[in-house]
Amino acid sequence: MEIYTDGSCTPNPGPGTIGVKWRHDIRLDIGEATSNTAELTAILLAAGLAWNGDTIVTDSRVCLAWIKKGHAKNCQVPGVLKVATELIREKHLKMIYGSGENNPAHEIAEG
Repeated sequence: MEIYTDGSCTPNPGPGTIGVKWRHDIRLDIGEATSNTAELTAILLAAGLAWNGDTIVTDSRVCLAWIKKGHAKNCQVPGVLKVATELIREKHLKMIYGSGENNPAHEIAEG
């Protein structure tokens, strides 16, 4: 199963929201954040919901690279990155890039 994620902040930084397209549409306000923090928080939520072998689709090349490395010097939320990376590895999830134009979670996050 594919789970789509997106994070949004307007302005950046600013009020953050995340969107996850799974079995249901999930939209959460996460308070003051940067766009990378929102994107990573959406990925964490998706990783928590996912079953072994599912695929998480993100439109954030930055967060995708952070997760593949397992760390990032400039990540504002290293704890979120660590937990998301661990869940993705433990559940054998796939992480792929998907264009924001074709990401159904984009409309959820944008509200």
